[in-house]
Amino acid sequence: MLKATRAFSMTGQTVSHYRVLEKLGQGGMGAVYQAEDLTLRRQVALKFISGGAMEDREFRVRFVREAQSAASLHHPNICTVFELDEERGFLALELIEGPSLRERIRERPLKLDEALRIATEVAEGLKAAHAAGVVHRDIKSGNILLDASGRAKITDFGLATLSDSTRVTKTGTAVGTPGSMAPEQARGEKADRRTDLWALGVVLYEMVSGKLPFAGESDAAVVHAILHDEPEPLTALRAGLPVELDRVVGRCLAKDPGERYQHADDLLVDLRRLSRPSVTTAAGKAARKKRQSWGWVVAGALAVALAGSVSWQVIDSHPGSAAGGPVRRFQLEAEFDPGKPGTTDTVMPPAISPDGTMVAFVKQASIWIRDLDRLEARKLAGTEGGGAPFWSPDSSQVAYWTGSALKRVPARGGEPVLLGETTTQNLLGGTWGTRGTILLGLRGGIYSIPEKGGQLKLALAADRNLGEQDFHRPVFLPDGESFIYAVHPFLDFSYYLSIRSRGKSRRLTDAKAGAATVAALDPAGYLVYERLKGDKALFAVPFSFDRMDVTGEPVSIAAGAGGPSVSNSGDLVHVGGPITTPYEVVVLDRSGKVLQVVGGGYGLVRAPTFSHDSRRVALMGVPEAVMGIWIHDLERGSRSMLAGGAGGRRASPAWGWDDQNVVYMETVGTKTAMVMKTVDGSKPAVTLVSDADLAFADQPALSPDGRFVVYAAQRNQQHDLVLAEVRGLGKARALLATPADERNPQISPDGRYLAYASDESGKLEIYVRRFPDGGERWVVSSGGGTVPYWSGRGDELFFLRGNVLMAAQVSGGTQFRAGVPRELFDGDSAGVEMFSFAIQQTAYGVSPDGQRIVTVRRSGRGKPVINFVENWKGLLGAR
Repeated sequence: MLKATRAFSMTGQTVSHYRVLEKLGQGGMGAVYQAEDLTLRRQVALKFISGGAMEDREFRVRFVREAQSAASLHHPNICTVFELDEERGFLALELIEGPSLRERIRERPLKLDEALRIATEVAEGLKAAHAAGVVHRDIKSGNILLDASGRAKITDFGLATLSDSTRVTKTGTAVGTPGSMAPEQARGEKADRRTDLWALGVVLYEMVSGKLPFAGESDAAVVHAILHDEPEPLTALRAGLPVELDRVVGRCLAKDPGERYQHADDLLVDLRRLSRPSVTTAAGKAARKKRQSWGWVVAGALAVALAGSVSWQVIDSHPGSAAGGPVRRFQLEAEFDPGKPGTTDTVMPPAISPDGTMVAFVKQASIWIRDLDRLEARKLAGTEGGGAPFWSPDSSQVAYWTGSALKRVPARGGEPVLLGETTTQNLLGGTWGTRGTILLGLRGGIYSIPEKGGQLKLALAADRNLGEQDFHRPVFLPDGESFIYAVHPFLDFSYYLSIRSRGKSRRLTDAKAGAATVAALDPAGYLVYERLKGDKALFAVPFSFDRMDVTGEPVSIAAGAGGPSVSNSGDLVHVGGPITTPYEVVVLDRSGKVLQVVGGGYGLVRAPTFSHDSRRVALMGVPEAVMGIWIHDLERGSRSMLAGGAGGRRASPAWGWDDQNVVYMETVGTKTAMVMKTVDGSKPAVTLVSDADLAFADQPALSPDGRFVVYAAQRNQQHDLVLAEVRGLGKARALLATPADERNPQISPDGRYLAYASDESGKLEIYVRRFPDGGERWVVSSGGGTVPYWSGRGDELFFLRGNVLMAAQVSGGTQFRAGVPRELFDGDSAGVEMFSFAIQQTAYGVSPDGQRIVTVRRSGRGKPVINFVENWKGLLGAR
């Protein structure tokens, strides 16, 4: 056996069919030489393993096995292994003529776009390796080479191991490099793909900051830091970085592997999002803000205040245009809450007063006011639990929503006044007109209420025949009668703006607007709106108040922004930073502790539900703008689409009792049907129910014997419960039809009882009736309840009270009894969203044993900020 550690030089020697040309380096495992393959006439790298190591039988077995696994990998971002010569103790590798990433970092930290590109390439390589069952276990900057074009190549799979093979290494022995070692490696535990993703997080941190996230004077000190300390955020080390970068790196470096990215795919989604120009450009603007002069006066006195203020920061400025005056943008560094989890699906945006002197926003679940001539924001007393603020026309009052009530409060402080109440729990936007009327976007339409208070009246109903689900963010025009509003199409996200004038509605924006919502009007004749699809941004389009119509083409005025609000003086306030963040599916225990991160990258998740064997979860999800029914295998960590794509919309899945089929709602055009499809796709989907009034958003309930299905039907803005025979198409009858709203049916495991939610008492509560004949009725909840779930044994009934999970012990048999409900955990505290009040759909499910809850949470950690733009119309000529 050749020994690479011999004293004489190997240069010029011939080993097998390779001529050794020069030594490239020396490491702990042996030496690396450049050589010529005499057979194929190509340059290669030969890595000789030290003879002493190869003479160790256990090491030799491990080395051969892991070299074979590395040789099975073929990917542009992985250094190719050409040959293993066990007898001579060397590997023939692809020759990378370029520096290691560590050498590049030693020169200086990398630019953000380059660091993201390299991290993406490494993640692509790891994705391929993990798909082949290979875990590297020692990803670090020294094991990443950059070829002549700068492309990243992962090398040194000498520590790699097949993830599903029997470990040959001794248990209890830490494997890896201390600075890049994951906590589980430091404890001597088994490494898996998430270990590599931790290490890639370390590399990304090192590329951007120039140093490792965990440091110490000794290896033991480094390991202690890895196990117990949190690294300093990158945004605190280097100016101009997007806060989203902290979130991505932080998730990679989560101590608990279950809280990290579970697959390289999920990390790639976030890395690509970070690499988009809208994110990096925003970061660049933030980097320039310290170089700007303040040079701005707000309401006269603010110039003095700004001299010593840290509460305002200049983002950037433009010289202006024909609109007059320079454009200056300031970041208001208030603690701005994006909204209470579980109560809204988008940010509750700030609102600038019509006179342009104040900004109202939500902070700590209360309404706060920022006077633009003062340094500190002030809380409006008595507004606890309030959100979605909007202004009176004279700027003296702020209206806000408390979950089921509309209130107003003097902007300068005073007692809040109740204006009206409703059982609908989420406000989709409000506007206060000049003629004493307030409009509210609520479930099913736009409602009006006098500014002095009174009954809510339906002003404009969403028309299902026109494909309308509900209306968002109404905005009064100056006449106090006409208004603009965003239309939310039925279970679709292609929002568009319409105008209501003289009793008629007309569409304002088309597909070119890119899902337009959250509009604001500038009195100078512009409509400012938020675009949801594509790269999120604010757009402005000329608007004629005489013609009540748009009169030009939309122009982008702020990338990565949303939630616009415009004053009568033409100043713009909008939301910047992470306006929306993707969802990830998680499994919790009964206390709200995360047990497993199932998967992420969803723009929307609804109705996750366990199979009866608890091995899989079905859900309606929208990853990458594709709405469909998805199946997650909890044991394998895989995801597959059961139904989706073009040609229809699918939602509300429910498992058949044999776990071989999933029943779900499918809408094509304006027609909705309930269909059943085999999970393995071996049979085509079968229509079970075709009902024009089928409630798309409610999960159906199948009886244990498979004979019946109960579903909610929406008729005249109310929901009733309908019973249909699974095998007898068309044989359906009303099961529960009252003046109240009944929904969320769930049949008990023994088939004797039906649980459901109804607002017959004035608020939604949980009720139980005998099934299928009706008869007696029992009230389970008190103080509110929605979305019941039976335990697998039928001895416990779960439900939601807002975003709080409740449970009541129940007994069935011949006589139903229910105990006093008790709180299991608060979804807000657990950071999860179990119910969407915005579109009245579930986002939770309970395992049959009642011990696990599947739900969703936002995977982003960053908080949005409030940006103030003076003379925003100057941006129209600057782009």
